[in-house]
Amino acid sequence: MEMQGGCWLLISFEKFTQGIHLNEDAIKSIEWLQQKVPLTLKQLFYENKAVFFETVKSQGAGSKPLFLYLYIELARNIYDEYVKKGIEDKVYFDTMSDIAVWADNCKRTFGIWGINEYEWLTRHLEMKLFKLGRLQFELIIFDKTVSVGDLTVTAGQKVLNVHIQQGELLIYEECKASYEQARAFFKNVHCIFVCHSWLLNPALKELLPKSSNIIQFQEDYFVFEIDENDRQCEDRLFGTFLVNPEDYPKETSLQRKAVEYLKNGKKLGIGYGVFQ
Repeated sequence: MEMQGGCWLLISFEKFTQGIHLNEDAIKSIEWLQQKVPLTLKQLFYENKAVFFETVKSQGAGSKPLFLYLYIELARNIYDEYVKKGIEDKVYFDTMSDIAVWADNCKRTFGIWGINEYEWLTRHLEMKLFKLGRLQFELIIFDKTVSVGDLTVTAGQKVLNVHIQQGELLIYEECKASYEQARAFFKNVHCIFVCHSWLLNPALKELLPKSSNIIQFQEDYFVFEIDENDRQCEDRLFGTFLVNPEDYPKETSLQRKAVEYLKNGKKLGIGYGVFQ
């Protein structure tokens, strides 16, 4: 960002897309929208998100590329807020790199560059979620009271919701470093971490060695709730949901073990855990 006449300028489209490592083909596919999309549509995001969503979705097949372009523009708009709050560029680009991740997912799933998970990414655009190292952290109000071990978390308490961005290896030491970054970043919050993820499914201990990064990540948390019917684990491991587990790919040892586990009538659910 540059300063001119006492006013901050937007970070350029080119610098932003390079900074989040957006695929070059994705960039080329939406560049033409720079001269086509009215400013009023971007402003609608701040005024009424529900109407904004419906307006963009009304474009039919063109809605996904339009969401991608608009989210890039909205992300560029808040760079100034990062600067004012003294948040370093690395955190900004790492946080917004989720746009590139979901653009890749959209291309893989629908065959076009765009954004399908448009509601999820509003957290980033409203500065509610930040990627600090390997993990993403979202400050939320906990909606239940949980007592596990020596830890009690009450309904209405502020906690940090932990998300694990796809596309990178899960290295336990990097996760530990992320928690420390979060404690420094959220200075005015007593950091209690909660996570709702397939990675916290205790069943994984039957499939992975104790030295596994996933199991080490899991063992930091007190798991207080399990939903065996949630199929997020299958989605993350195989990229899809199938009726017959035998039809899943078996390229990795974890995939092969998971297939055998599912063939035996067992389920790979999702766990909800907490730790401080």
